[in-house]
Amino acid sequence: MAGRNFLDLPEAARLRIYKFSGLVRSCPVDLTPDQASSVTWHSRGDPEARNICYYQLRSSGKNKLGGRFRDCVCERFPTELLLVSKAIYKDAHGVLYGKNKFVLRAHQASHLAAIATMTPQAISAMTSLLIRLNCWPCPWGHDYLHPTKPTCYICSAALEDCDPILDLNTQDGQEMANLWRKLCSHLFTHITPDQLDLTFICDTGSQSDAEQITAPLTMLPLLKKCTIRLGRSPNPVLNSISRDVSKKLTQEFIPQKSFPFESLPRELRLQILNYTHLGALGAYHPKFSVFHVEQNKLIYGQSEQIDRPICCSKCTHTFADCCCPTAYPSYSTSCDCRLMPWDLFTVSKQMQADAFEVFYSKNIFEFCQDPLTTLSFFQSLPPSSLPFIHRMKFRFSEEQLEEWDEEGWNEKWTELVEYIKSNMNLLRLEITIDLKQVFELFLFQDDNPDLEEDMRFIDEIYWHVATTLSMLERLKNVKFELGWWKDMKGLLEQRVLEERWKGELGRVENGPETQWDAPSWRVKEIENLGVSEEILA
Repeated sequence: MAGRNFLDLPEAARLRIYKFSGLVRSCPVDLTPDQASSVTWHSRGDPEARNICYYQLRSSGKNKLGGRFRDCVCERFPTELLLVSKAIYKDAHGVLYGKNKFVLRAHQASHLAAIATMTPQAISAMTSLLIRLNCWPCPWGHDYLHPTKPTCYICSAALEDCDPILDLNTQDGQEMANLWRKLCSHLFTHITPDQLDLTFICDTGSQSDAEQITAPLTMLPLLKKCTIRLGRSPNPVLNSISRDVSKKLTQEFIPQKSFPFESLPRELRLQILNYTHLGALGAYHPKFSVFHVEQNKLIYGQSEQIDRPICCSKCTHTFADCCCPTAYPSYSTSCDCRLMPWDLFTVSKQMQADAFEVFYSKNIFEFCQDPLTTLSFFQSLPPSSLPFIHRMKFRFSEEQLEEWDEEGWNEKWTELVEYIKSNMNLLRLEITIDLKQVFELFLFQDDNPDLEEDMRFIDEIYWHVATTLSMLERLKNVKFELGWWKDMKGLLEQRVLEERWKGELGRVENGPETQWDAPSWRVKEIENLGVSEEILA
């Protein structure tokens, strides 16, 4: 090893050493000047602020944080490495700008100088850069408003301190646009083609402003990836501008001529549509695979009520600065939200028929509402689409079970099942009954003198749900998800499927340890049905 120095090590070994030294960090490097705004983020300099990194929390999948978190807890860069020697400077300089992700949130035009004054070597080494010309609803790029106060949910910054949308009719807007054009000219000269992942965010209020602010981007060389957002609320026109500019900068494939899709065999057309976000094989996050129907409205991705759609945290490298097309007029190839192609239903009658079949047959529809409301939902659909529905889930809440008799749910459930029997293709239909919330009704009630009576009440609901479903004699499959009485699962499924349950559909599934054995008054009935050895073991 005599005579060898640091630069003689393999590149991979040197990179690991640089990472251990702190020259490469997981959090984006914020280029925004300290005096970027008069906003005082409560977590900055606040001794009570939690010493937890916002970016690390978001990268682990947490998207509703609450409280106050520091954006970054990384130590400062070891810039002393750049002073060791010219050779080390060149090597470390390339790592510093090539392996880190950079962010500039320019709250005013002069802040663009943070990039404009960079050396050509630094810009040419960059691989990831986010430039934001205005920030909302938080000056620091966070995406969530507080549910009860006009502040950021993450850092408590006041909403009034956020930046206004770009208006090129104002002096500030014109100054921002002029310096932005100069910066793009500077970047054009020094960016390494097909290397930079660029994210550009500028919330505009009109098509004209959006076109003018994105025009300088078109002079840039080929980009490896380009994400663009141009507004604060969904807008089809601005969304198209974002998509077209991004695809032009990355030379993403765009068919120049129409493809005779409708001349393909029907089976092939349906298979292709199933790979779009319309079907089950689209490139979106699994959490969006279920359509929740509440108050007869489709809600996909989440069933809880929130102030605005939850960011997938993949649309940008900051885990903030949301560019999800479901929430903003934007375009991002890394976003894995589900963006439904509703326009397919308006192309032609044949395309509409194909789209209906894929949409209803390849997705799961979950209902948590009054059975008669669900019935009205089915009745509002085109009658020809009902046989295409193949998977449904009915979820019963704790409140619904408590008011079962008062609301006449036995009769309502029976009416709904009769409609399903008459209008849907039972040979392809699979139904899941979610009763997991029942478990919570009897927690901490060991001293309740009416506990057994209450348990019988719930048992009767179980039994009525299953008995009513047994009217669906040709039903393909049924599954009960219980939070109570694990032994009842097999009994209820057998009650619905009868002899078919013992055949190819028969299965034994042990519930979690928190579930309880079947009630004493059902044990004899289970034994009489001849399944005690399977589900009572």
